[in-house]
Order: sequence, then C-alpha cells, then structure tokens
Amino acid sequence: MVLIGIIADTIEYDNIKKNITNKELQLYHITKSNIQNFQNIVFDTIIIMKKLDSFLEQVNILTKMFKQAKYLICNADISIEIALGCTNANITLITYGFNSKASIVVSSVTDEKLLIDIQREIVLENGKVLELGEQIMTKIIPLNTYENLVIFIISLIYPTK
Repeated sequence: MVLIGIIADTIEYDNIKKNITNKELQLYHITKSNIQNFQNIVFDTIIIMKKLDSFLEQVNILTKMFKQAKYLICNADISIEIALGCTNANITLITYGFNSKASIVVSSVTDEKLLIDIQREIVLENGKVLELGEQIMTKIIPLNTYENLVIFIISLIYPTK
C-alpha cells in the first residue's frame, strides 16, 4: 500500500481522489485541523497544492513528514518556501505548474488536452527514469489544470499494474 498525503482544498482533494484508479494508492487529505492525526505516519508521497501559511504552528510536524517522504510534489506557482527548507537529500522533489522553472510545466492548454513539458529527469518508483520531453494528456473535465497535473504525476510515479 502506497500512502499519499495531499495538502489541498477539499474540492481539489475530492476531485483527485475520485480520479485515481490505482487501488494500491491510499490518499489522505492533510489539513490544519487534522495534521496532528498524521504526525506519526510515513507518507511515500506528499503533494502540496496550496500555500502552507496556515500550517506555521505545525511546522515541526510538516518538517518531519517532508523528511520521511520519498516524493515531494509541489505547485511551483505558489509560495512554498517552508516545504523546500524541510526536505532531505534522498527525497525526489517534483515541481509542477505554469512556472517555467518547474520540473513539469504546462506549455499549452486546450479545451480537451494539456501539453506537458517534462524539464528534468525524474527517477520513478520502479527505478525507471522519466526522460525529458513533451507529453499530451487528455484533460479530465471538469477538473482544473493543477488537479489534472497532479493526477498525471501520480500516474507516472505509480502506474497501475
């Protein structure tokens, strides 16, 4: 079982959870009000989709969680300095968004598709290396672009067997 913690708004979390088909993945919504419940859980992956300003009082819990994770997936279009200072050398940091410095960038959006540019090689869970280049993703409607990107990244790291 792969444990994935998602720091996001409730609607974003619900949309992602509904559209993840890999039954080996267990998703958890991490919020300011429930973070205490997760302080002793080691997540394989933590996804940050929103600013962490409201978590300043729980920075010690966040630091512990981030240091134990294999993957930290962060929205590069928001300020997440608190997360970047809490990582370890063994974590794979994947940033995503429209920001040209992100690991995975949306280079084009249409009504039905996203053109996604992978700008850094990423070592996946199965040991394979995701190489640089562009990929086309069919959008899941009515999800927003960021939700689609998170689902895309999760499916790359943890493909359905």
